[in-house]
Amino acid sequence: LATYGGGFYITDDEGSTWTIGNKGLITTRLTALSFSPDYPDDGVIYAGAIRRLLRSDDSGRSWQPIDLRFRSFGHRVVNKLERMGRPVDWLRSDTGVTLPVYPTVTVQPRGNGDRVLFATRFHGVMQYRNDTAEISRLWSGTDEIITSFKLSPDFLSDQIAFASVRGSGLSRSTDGGVSWVAVNDGLDIVKQWNATPAGGDFRRDMLIALSPSFDSDGT
Repeated sequence: LATYGGGFYITDDEGSTWTIGNKGLITTRLTALSFSPDYPDDGVIYAGAIRRLLRSDDSGRSWQPIDLRFRSFGHRVVNKLERMGRPVDWLRSDTGVTLPVYPTVTVQPRGNGDRVLFATRFHGVMQYRNDTAEISRLWSGTDEIITSFKLSPDFLSDQIAFASVRGSGLSRSTDGGVSWVAVNDGLDIVKQWNATPAGGDFRRDMLIALSPSFDSDGT
């Protein structure tokens, strides 16, 4: 269980008792977690926190941060200014320089162990490579608020992912997150939202859940 201020709680008796698992955390303000597809064998869990992506190799007993700051010169300048406490708004411009990302939706292993695909609240869909520690942007969501993000249970084969954008409904990718199309047919509520725009309203959020048999039932 990832809490928004209390860190991680772990149960191994179906919820009867809980222990705290915050070793290694710099912040206890957490946002999401996801188990590795090979969790029974590797004990790996990924999690999101304010300004950080986290990884545990021991079933949540301890955590290590993954640095999400971009390495280019422009991004290093922004990173430095941000650490100096400069206002955020004037750093967000059309120059292509983007502030460090904030994982706030869900963190999902891609399926082959070396890459992690995850979404952020303001910066779209990102990919992190464990082998090279490189981070790249697959889909820019700048100035859009992503509130839910899910991968197909068979993502390694079908490359299908879904994202919910506040006030805009649902989008789907069939190429591993590189390109996205809206999938709002039948969602009349999105038409109502478009008629009275207010994209920052949290009441215009949608959450996504996929069937464990998604590859066969498409639900």
